[in-house]
Amino acid sequence: MKVYERLWCSVSVLVGAVLAVFAFVPGAWRTGILLLVFAVWGIWVFMIILRPRIAWRRAQRNFLGRRRSTGDGQARFRAEETMVKHVNYRISARLHSAYPDASWEWETKDPARLIVRGGKGRLLLHGVPDYNYAEVDLRPNGCMECSLLRVVPVPSEHDLKEETPRADEQFNPQVWFEIQGRQVLEELIADLDSRGHNSLIMNEDGSVTVEGEFDDKAVPAFTSFPSKVHWPQTVRVLESEGYAADVDGEAIRVTW
Repeated sequence: MKVYERLWCSVSVLVGAVLAVFAFVPGAWRTGILLLVFAVWGIWVFMIILRPRIAWRRAQRNFLGRRRSTGDGQARFRAEETMVKHVNYRISARLHSAYPDASWEWETKDPARLIVRGGKGRLLLHGVPDYNYAEVDLRPNGCMECSLLRVVPVPSEHDLKEETPRADEQFNPQVWFEIQGRQVLEELIADLDSRGHNSLIMNEDGSVTVEGEFDDKAVPAFTSFPSKVHWPQTVRVLESEGYAADVDGEAIRVTW
């Protein structure tokens, strides 16, 4: 039943009630009873007919408001997503101009907020030799600067104290001489001595220099060589094996 039909029925009931009051109620009570009848009719009309209509209107307004708000939020999200993609393409183009195989990802949280407000953000790089991070400076005027970074952990004082003695303990010049030094020196000295040489220079990188040989250039000889901190002990090992050796600047000179 439609609203106006229900309202018309209620009016018919009201008219019947009023006629009944006039017919059966004495004059002294008639006014009070009529007021009561109209009050009951008004409350009934409001509760049964008007109140559901008002509630439905309010629910409809709330639904439309939420829908409008959700639509605005989705539109804003799509706009931010598109804006981040535009900046991503600019960053990729800048990196690929120097490193074609580079790829990256945002290290900074909420890049959309960074892009809107401007500032510096951090990128995690892949496929870029010698660098593992990049810093992007996004400025309010639309300019963008990109700087490559290499981030390495700083060893703690405890790590430094532990590692240095361990390296010293692992390397022994006497063992190096027995495993590698003796054979290489004997072969070199036998060849050089047969051609009139009486000395050679062992460089820190394991190469050997002989005056008048190899166009005075250093040639590889040892696959490993003692570091400078072990050179005094290395000289003593060579002397104990019958060679005349001394530290000559940045190398060890051996004479026979």
